[in-house]
Amino acid sequence: MGILYANHFQLREAPFSIAPNPRFLFMSEQHREALAHLLYGIEHDGGFVLLTGEVGTGKTTLCRCLLEKTPADVDVAFIINPRLSVVELLANICDELGIDYAQNTQSNRLLVDAINHYLLARHAEGRKTVLIIDEAQNLDSDVLEQLRLLTNLETDERKLLQIILLGQPELQQKLAHADLRQLSQRITARYHLQALNRKETNAYIAHRLSVAGCDEAVFSTAAQAHIHRISQGIPRLINLICDRAMLGAYAGSVKKIDRNIVRQACREVLGEHNPDGTRKRWKIPLMVGGFAVIALFVGTFIATSHKTPPPAGQTITQTAHSQAARSQVKHSQTTPAQNEPPTNVTTHKNAEKPWAWPAEIDTAQSRESAFRALFKTWNMTLPDSLDPCAFAVTQGLACLQQIGDLGRLRSLNRPAVLAWQNGTGDVVYLAVLSLNGDTANAVIGDKQVRIPLPVLRQHWMQTFTLLWRTPKAYSGDLLPGTAGPSAKWLNEKLATLEPALSMQRIPGIYQGNWVRRLRQFQRDTGLPPDGAAGPQTLIRLNTALHTPGPRLLPEIKKTAPTKQASSGKTHVVHP
Repeated sequence: MGILYANHFQLREAPFSIAPNPRFLFMSEQHREALAHLLYGIEHDGGFVLLTGEVGTGKTTLCRCLLEKTPADVDVAFIINPRLSVVELLANICDELGIDYAQNTQSNRLLVDAINHYLLARHAEGRKTVLIIDEAQNLDSDVLEQLRLLTNLETDERKLLQIILLGQPELQQKLAHADLRQLSQRITARYHLQALNRKETNAYIAHRLSVAGCDEAVFSTAAQAHIHRISQGIPRLINLICDRAMLGAYAGSVKKIDRNIVRQACREVLGEHNPDGTRKRWKIPLMVGGFAVIALFVGTFIATSHKTPPPAGQTITQTAHSQAARSQVKHSQTTPAQNEPPTNVTTHKNAEKPWAWPAEIDTAQSRESAFRALFKTWNMTLPDSLDPCAFAVTQGLACLQQIGDLGRLRSLNRPAVLAWQNGTGDVVYLAVLSLNGDTANAVIGDKQVRIPLPVLRQHWMQTFTLLWRTPKAYSGDLLPGTAGPSAKWLNEKLATLEPALSMQRIPGIYQGNWVRRLRQFQRDTGLPPDGAAGPQTLIRLNTALHTPGPRLLPEIKKTAPTKQASSGKTHVVHP
């Protein structure tokens, strides 16, 4: 593997390499939306798709993931060095697609003709062609205009070339110029990747460590906060800082990385200049600033001199936490939240006495016991020393690992294993079996507990793993054009949602009206209507059709399906 600290942290591979490895892709909500836009662009015919983002936000890695999900009937040309002339770009496209052309030619026309003949031949074979250009902000205007002209080749049904442009934010500014307005008008999908927020940064670090083979909380809470502040949520900077911090921890024979180690790593990665990432501020004029500072210190001294100091051994953080807890209890007793269920006596006691991880539970074994409890909800026993997700596949199930809040967990409506960060910064696991009002019913070790949702939100790292029932012969997302048992299974399920489809012969290929019906289902359930049947879509489809299996939320009294006379569609009401 070649990294010095591999054995020190029990890693299989480098967790924070800056190479665009799709295995390490952290799918935040916005990354999922971006990928949906790219898949939409590939599926739909003609035009341009635009994905922009700051340096290091994961555009190239996301594109590598897209290549893995590209349907088998799509030919892809991937250009990674766009600092080319028109002739060089056209020749590069020919090389990527395997198109023969006269070597050393300087004729645009000959190269364009060769590309056009290729596109027509592939269309006749029922294939699509996609051109992906990375770092597209470096394309000259005349090259962009030539790309637009390439998309002019079309049939009565569709254009024959799809182009995806990946670039930094200045690409949007370049496309806004008047001389490129025709190209800009052909962009059918746009998405801009933002940096990660604080919670996503923590989850990103945990995700990459887990993929590399380490499920321990290597970085303390304070260290992660400092990483986010300095990196501003840019994944590439996070990787550089974390890699250097782990190297420093290895050199110092330390396995828990604190804020001081991260600060030193930041200095080494970003240089001594402004290591904390703070901006220089204008100095306050001496006279005004001097009086203001003196007044501030006097006021602070007077205010604090009448307060009783905290008891010996109690930290300021603990005191502040206790005050916040008392304030929260007082507020809940005097002004209950609107539309919230009444708070019972047990919840008040939990609020007054902070909920704590049961002391008798072995935190080192928490993950294994949590997955055992999860499989038990499916009436299955997880064998000893067997990877939970590998075992799930043998039982017709699959694992879905997600980043999200309680809203996301509720929408998927399945019991899940959650990552929990305790007061010492260690990551432990519990199985949440159901949500009832303002309480989560969970299993920790072999102990059943009830956790107030505010406590769950406070300690939950917002990563979770759930199990779901897969279609027959399932091997991945079901995209338009997919054929086989999974496609027929999907069509059979969609036929139950619309009587008009149930009257047709159910084919073994997912296309046409079946894609249209799935898109409608996705709209009805708040999912991107991309027509791709991925885990989230299939989970909600199973819920809508009452497929047997455990649910996270209490069952709602089922309402008979109602028909709309105008469209003939059946809208299924489901929990």
